[in-house]
Amino acid sequence: MKKAPSLAMKETKSSSTLAPAIKGGVRASPNIKGKQEGSRKTNPSSQKKRKAARVKRSTPEKKLQIRTQRSKKERCRKELPGMFAKMFLKKLDLVSCIKGMDENNYSQIPGISVTHDNLVWVNHLQNKKEVKLYNSAGELLRSFDLDYYPVFNSCMPNGDLLVTRIHTVGAKPIVELFSREGKTRMLADLSTHTEKLSGIIYQDERIYVIGHSCYKSSILKLDMNGEVEKVFEPKPECITIEHIISQNGQIFALKNDIFSMHLLGSDKISSEAINKVVVDKSYSASASVDNFGNIIIGVHSPGPKIVIIDPRLERKHEIRCDFSERIRSTAVDKQNHLWIGTDDGHLYIAKYLK
Repeated sequence: MKKAPSLAMKETKSSSTLAPAIKGGVRASPNIKGKQEGSRKTNPSSQKKRKAARVKRSTPEKKLQIRTQRSKKERCRKELPGMFAKMFLKKLDLVSCIKGMDENNYSQIPGISVTHDNLVWVNHLQNKKEVKLYNSAGELLRSFDLDYYPVFNSCMPNGDLLVTRIHTVGAKPIVELFSREGKTRMLADLSTHTEKLSGIIYQDERIYVIGHSCYKSSILKLDMNGEVEKVFEPKPECITIEHIISQNGQIFALKNDIFSMHLLGSDKISSEAINKVVVDKSYSASASVDNFGNIIIGVHSPGPKIVIIDPRLERKHEIRCDFSERIRSTAVDKQNHLWIGTDDGHLYIAKYLK
């Protein structure tokens, strides 16, 4: 009679049939493991579908972001005029006044320029023909007595001054150079190119000066030796310009009858005005550019005012003046003080920023 297998032997056999792999207390059969490894292989078509779905989901979000950015920009544009005006005073705060001559011997101030180290050149004409050099406090450092009328001026990088002469009978279109050490010399005689000169400016190792002949205006580009390199004329229409300024590396010519800025291009002066604001009863020759790229110009009626135009030429702000004389010239020094020359020969130094 055969003996029945013991209980210990039965338990040994049954335990040998268990699944070989146990992970984390959970048994995984070979079949399940193979399926998991197979699922890790990426299907290219399904990957493209998932990517397309993500793009579709992100498109509304991007549109929302763009709309939000646009609304912020529009809101900023609406707030900018107020923000721009908050930079400036409503009335000039006079720091100093350098009195001109008496009523019978007054001298207009048609040109003011500031050097790199904050000295100020001032042109005087009428009964007194002078060019003067002041420090930032308004103290006179040097004076040049002349036998002609100095009109527009512009500083060189070394602090020397370029000056044009007013057109009188027998006068030649000459550019003069004044050194801060006290020497003067003729830089250029432009008689073969034009009859008279007005605005002048230095930029990038070149000199740009406005010439007038036969009721036509042009800009002459000179090298540092005073030789004419190029002549620019207004196109497509003929316009009369008197003053020239530089803003953010661009040169603009200004008409003499109304405030109108015209860009100097590579081969012409655009006859189309670029400014978007209108400034009535202004004197274009008084225009200057401050340290922030704002345009400053004098208005003479109904009373003298300073008008500040933002760098984009879209907004303006008016500042009242305490004096009654007509504004002939302006300039801003390195301390952000505004210098103003008047018809009566008075030179004002004022604060215009808050």
